[in-house]
This record gives sequence, C-alpha cells and structure tokens, in this order.
Amino acid sequence: MKPAVNPTRRGVSLIEAICALGVMAFGMLAVVGVQATLRSNADVSKQRAEATRLAQQGMERSRGFAQLAANAATASVEFDEIITVTEAAVNGINASYTPSLTVPAAVYPRMKTVTSSVSWVDRAGVTQTVQLNSAIAGIAPEVAASMMLPQQSGVMLRPGGRNRTIPPLAKDLGDGTSAIKPPGAPDTVAWRFDNVTGLITFCTVNPAVVIQTSDLTVDNLVCGGQTALGLSGFVRYARTATRPLEADARNPIDGPSNPLTVSIARTDGGLAPVCYVQSIAAPSPYNLYNCAVPVTVTGGDSSPGWSGSVSFTADPAATMATELAEMSAKKIKVCSYANAGANVGTAAFTGGGNSITLTPRASGSFRTWAAGSRIDLQYGAWTYAYTVSAAVALPATGAATQTVTVLEALPGVGNGLTAAAFSDVWPFSNVSVPVINSNYLVIRAGDGGAAFSCPVSTLAHQPSS
Repeated sequence: MKPAVNPTRRGVSLIEAICALGVMAFGMLAVVGVQATLRSNADVSKQRAEATRLAQQGMERSRGFAQLAANAATASVEFDEIITVTEAAVNGINASYTPSLTVPAAVYPRMKTVTSSVSWVDRAGVTQTVQLNSAIAGIAPEVAASMMLPQQSGVMLRPGGRNRTIPPLAKDLGDGTSAIKPPGAPDTVAWRFDNVTGLITFCTVNPAVVIQTSDLTVDNLVCGGQTALGLSGFVRYARTATRPLEADARNPIDGPSNPLTVSIARTDGGLAPVCYVQSIAAPSPYNLYNCAVPVTVTGGDSSPGWSGSVSFTADPAATMATELAEMSAKKIKVCSYANAGANVGTAAFTGGGNSITLTPRASGSFRTWAAGSRIDLQYGAWTYAYTVSAAVALPATGAATQTVTVLEALPGVGNGLTAAAFSDVWPFSNVSVPVINSNYLVIRAGDGGAAFSCPVSTLAHQPSS
C-alpha cells in the first residue's frame, strides 16, 4: 500500500529558488548602479583634471609675457596683448574642450584681472566648466634681474616697471628702454633710457616725423654709443621784498623773472655735460632742468662716475650776486634745498641745543667730520642743513655713538627728538647712479640795505661764500 503524500509541501523549493534569484537580481542591479556611478565620476574627474591643466596653461601663457607693449614683429606674448579671447577647441582623451580667457577693463594701470576658463560637455550631456582667477602685474620682465643687484637706496623702486629716475613722461618703447624729447632741447634731440639702470643714450630724430615724445619709436631713433648719467630737478622762486622765511621756501609762489641757464662744471676731466631748461607756467611756476653727464660704462655699471658741481647763469649775467654780502634788490642768489645725501645714521638731540648724538645705521659705520662741513637732519617731511662747528674724529673702537656739534640751534622743545642724519654730498663726487630732485630756490640778494640769507631748510649755493 502506497504512503499518502502531503499536498501542502509541493513546490516550496521552487518558490525559494525564485525568491533567491529575485534578491540576487536586485543586488546585482545595485552593484551595476554603483559601478556605473563610479565610472561616471571617474570620467568627470579625468575630464576635470585635464580641463584644469588646460586652464593652467592658459594662465601661465598670459603670465609669461616677454615685454609690456604689443609688438606685431614678435611671436611672443606681450602684456598689452593679454585680452579676452576664445581659443580653438582642444580634443582631449574623452572629451572636447573649449579654452577661453576673460580680461575685463583694467581698474588699475598696469594691472589686469584674468579668468582662464575651460568648458566641455560630459557623457550625460551636461556642460561642465573649470575657472582659474588671477591678477597679473604689468612689470617689465627684465626687472626680475634686479633681484641680483646689490641693495642700494632707491634701486628697487621702479614705478611702471622702470628705473625711478626715468622721467614719468618718457615713452616706454617696449624693448626694455624708454625715450623722451627733453623739455627745452632742440627738435632733433632725444634721449633713450635703459629701463633697469636709468643710463641715457644720446639720440637724434627727424623733427618732421617726431614732433613730440609720443611719436618716438625704436625705428625712428638714431642713437650713438655714448652713455650718460642723468641729473634733474627744479628751480623755484621766492623773490619776496623781505628776507624769505621757511614758509616761502616750502611754498614759493613767484616765477622766473630772468632766463636761467643750468650747467655742470666737471672736475674729473670727463666729456662736457648737456643741460636743458624748461619754464613751467602758472599756477605753480618753476624751471625744470634735465642734464646728461657722459660716463664710461663697463659691464652695465658706470665706471668711473663723475664729479663736479652745478652752477646757474642768469641773463643778464650781472643779475647773479657774486658774494653772500650782496644786498641789491636787483640781483639774485641761489639756495639749494637740503636734499638727503649719504645716510649716516640716526641722530638724537635735545630741543634748542647744538649737540647731536649720532648712531650709525645698521649697515654703516662712523665717519669723520671737518669743521664747517654740512650735516643734514631729516625729521617730519623736511630736511634741514647744519654746519659742523668743530672737527670730529672717529670714536674709539667699540663705541656705540658719536657726538657732533653744530652752529645752528636744533629745532623743537623737549628731550628725545630724533631724526635721520645725512652727510654732505656737495659738490658731487664719484656719482655712479642717476640723480633726481636736486632742487634749488632763487631769492633776492637783499633789499638795498641788508643782505638776504637762505631759509633754514636750504643752503647757500651760489654764491657759496
């Protein structure tokens, strides 16, 4: 007799197998989804890395400009050629990229804000973009070489990427030099400056082609081989009916009354300097002068420099006083503003006294002072000239200070006043760099009954005794 079969257990194993397959199918779908997401993310990551590299290339290409002014004759990038542009598409490993450069209008001169962008369409049809932002300064590339120069006062200050002694109105020619038609010079004269050293090369131009400085180009300059160092400044006038005070020196309101000629008398036997003078009209009348002193150049440095003195000639010549005691109201005297010479340290003094305690600058040392020599003290915005009353020798080895006495009373009230101290650099001796702001003040010789002396912030220049 056959045993009875339990009908309730039929098909259970099949159902379990189907359920297991269903669970497995869902798990496999999840794995496939994760793999698809990973692949998509890896794809976008690879595209983003490649786009970032292209954006960096665009930014570095802009930073690598060879000169400031645009020059069609060269294939290199110039600062003025950094403009908004969309470049041709670049085929990458798994996408096509479109680089572009966006350069908005400059807010500051010689400074450009640059955005380097790269866009592409990913596998999902979505547009992706990478952007890099930076600011690029318009500094002449050759100025980077100044990092190799010894640190000297003012050498590293280069407004507009040029040596600070180059006149601001000089035109940058885009090849590491600048040029100007010196104010007051003949129409055929032009000077060309090295943007790094400030050295001058004498040039000529065709006045029919070059009317003003903005017309100058590399091609229309005919330059020789002689180089020179510049010397420039201004001449102000305070021809008051009474002896000019310090306020008259600080804010002179008079203008030139007689033609004035500036010349340099060399004491080193070098070639004759060239000077030009231009009169500047109201509301602030003055004379602007520019001189070029020929020097011998070896290895980019003036060697030697030059030595000499600046002198002024009035027209008629008899207008210039010949001695400090002159008191005629029809004659003039020339005072030199107490310009800072060689920095010799920090001066401490008591208001109203005549004794200066001098501490040398960190990179300097003590010096001797002859009786009658000049020491300048700069405090606040002005520099004042003083006369050493007695010779001062070098202090003992290891001394921290040096005491210098002067004829004139020191300014201020109270103790603990300090100033920067400068040694006299007049007359010019072994000058090896361009000199700017060598400034002068013209005053009346006197009022007919008394001789006028120079204001305290100036020194008698002509006559000097």
